[in-house]
Order: sequence, then C-alpha cells, then structure tokens
Amino acid sequence: MTPLRQQIEARIDAVLDGMLLAPQMYGPPDGVELQALLLLELRAFIARPEAETRHPRRVFEAWLRHLREGHLREGHPGASNTLLAAALLRLHSADVERQYGELATALADFRRELIGELTPDNPFATYDLALAVRMKKGKALPPAAKVGALYGLVGQVMRSVVRPNGGGRGKLSRDHEDAIAVRPAGGFEIVPENGVGAQIVMPFAWPTGAQGQLIAGESAEDTVRRTFARFVDVAAWASDGVEPVESLIQVVSEEATRTRMVLDAMRLVPSITGDIEAMELGGRAIQRELPVKLRAQAQGRLLGVLQHQQTPIAFSATGTLRMVDLDEGRVRLRMVDGDKKSSIEVWLGSGSAFDGLSAMLGRDVAIEGTRFAGERRAPFVVATRVNLIDSAEDAEDAEN
Repeated sequence: MTPLRQQIEARIDAVLDGMLLAPQMYGPPDGVELQALLLLELRAFIARPEAETRHPRRVFEAWLRHLREGHLREGHPGASNTLLAAALLRLHSADVERQYGELATALADFRRELIGELTPDNPFATYDLALAVRMKKGKALPPAAKVGALYGLVGQVMRSVVRPNGGGRGKLSRDHEDAIAVRPAGGFEIVPENGVGAQIVMPFAWPTGAQGQLIAGESAEDTVRRTFARFVDVAAWASDGVEPVESLIQVVSEEATRTRMVLDAMRLVPSITGDIEAMELGGRAIQRELPVKLRAQAQGRLLGVLQHQQTPIAFSATGTLRMVDLDEGRVRLRMVDGDKKSSIEVWLGSGSAFDGLSAMLGRDVAIEGTRFAGERRAPFVVATRVNLIDSAEDAEDAEN
C-alpha cells in the first residue's frame, strides 16, 4: 500500500469518526447521511479503484440493501428506497436527538460491514495482464529506468512468442501487431517492505478489436491470447519445480515452439545474483488470477528442457556484436579465429543482466554461457554474461 493511500484512508476514517461521534455538528440528518455515504464511496474507491469504477453506485446500493435487511426491514413499507434520514424524520419528527442517534448507529454498522469487505484488489484478477516485481528482503526498489525496461520486456516477450513456427523472422501482420499492443492500465503500485520484500505491480490492458470477425475462424486477438497463455504454461512448469520434462513436452509438443518459449521464459527469470526475488505474471485475459511466480531456480529447469535431447557445452568467446534484437532477446556474435570468421546466435537469459546492450552494437564483447548443438536448427548460445571489451588488456583477460 502506498503512503499516499494510507494517508487518504486515515484522513477519511478520522472524519467519519468525528461525524459519527457528534453528527449534529455536520448539519441536518439528511446532510450527515449524504456526507457519510460520499466519504465511504471515496474510501471504497481508494481501496479498489478498478472494481468501484465498474460499479459506481455499488456503495449506495449496498447502503439501501443494508437498510432493507436491518433498520427498515420491518414495519416501514416504502421506506427502503429512501434515505434513512427521511424515514427517521417521519417516524420521530419530534425527537431530533433520536433521529441523529439512530442514523449514527446505522452508519457505524454499515461502515464496519463495508470496510471489512474492502480487501485490496488482486491485480491479477482485476487487470487483463499484470507483472509484479518482488524484491529480496532488505533490497531497494530498482531505479525508474530499470522498471521501465521490465515493463517493456512483457511486450517484447509477447511479440516473440506469437511468431509462427517457433519464431519465424520478419514482421508480424498488422492485426497481430495491434493484438499484442498491451498498454498501461493505470499507475504502478508500490507495496513497501513489510515482512517480505517490497514489490512493484505493473498493470496492463489488452486491446480489444474494434470490429468482429467477418469470416469464420480465430481472430488475431484470440490467437495472441491463446499463444501467450500457452507460453505462461511453460513458465508455470518452470516455476513448479516438480513436474518432469515429459509433462511439458505433452503441453508443447512442437520442438521448435517449445525451444522458443523456453528461451523467452528465461528472459523473465530474475538473476540469482540480483536484487529481484521473483517475477509474477498473471491476469484475467490468460485465466491466471493466481500468478505464475518465476524465481532464479527456474533458470535450471528451463535449461534442462534444452538439454533433454542434447548435451550442451560451456561457451566463452570474444568477438564483435553484429546484431541486437531486444524484441526477440537475441544477439549475433561475430568471431575471428585466425583467417576464419564465424558467427553464432546468442539468446539472453535472465534479462535483468543485460541492460545497455544496444550501446554495445558494433563493439567488441566477451560472452559467456552455454552452447547448444541446435537440433533441427543452427547452433546457439544461451548467455549468462555479456561484457564490453574496452581495451586490448580486457580482451586478453576475457580469453584467459
């Protein structure tokens, strides 16, 4: 909960306390009732902005329902659709003090009932898509530039996984580009450290096609959501830590697609040496109200999928960075060995370790990672480290 939200809620509660303690000081009974309802509506909105925006009369309707089931349940026909103050005026027109007393009692009961139900929204049940970054206990929140990079990473991964045939090259169709254009769905929510590490919640809204399908078949939006949900299934398998590789193969049987989704999932896994404890991904559009939680240990699980049918070897080489594709999470390293030149595709695992990669394009770098033979595709490397080489001395150290 943000400090500002805490301050607003505390202020509303303090005003309500004073109002119910001495209602006569806040005007006539109907004025007190309307002021209290307005404050309770604001209290509900602060706690659950998305839900209350979708149902703007919810608090008022809950108040009428509370009256029907309680104070006005018996003996007052027709009074259940009016303000309580109006009913009390008819019942106790000569006793103003009793009107204020019964109004304050009813409002206090309703307040306890309402606030007791105001648990904060689950962002994964509220938004189409949400990413939560949970920090390790005692670690500071990342700088704004890093938060922005993590926010953009979701769109990059989505663009990558929806490419056909396990990641074909070239541009996506306009319909598919529109369908993956997830956008912010409100501000970031920062939850301070409280027994567990602090976290940042990033909500997304998924675009909805303006026109219906003119022909039978799956729309671009349907294809993107289905494919991304399948990718999240791969991430869920990696976070589980129990199910064998064979169970994942049953879910994603096509080897090229499975390999691509595994490589993309690695980009969301936090580095074991970094400050992030877990990345949580979910949302109602992919039917994940309970999010998938990716921790550093998932990296080994994902590498195990790639190792299932081949034996990888350690990789360490220097060369020139010839291509950087952040949307696909890969680079191409051009190596020189005597008179021979060769290049290899390098995929970026633990995306948080590769900030500033675009600035290295065309420069000499040292890359460490794991090399895979690449059955049915060219050999590739999953990188764990990419370092810029600034001098001949650095190059000599990288090769030793």
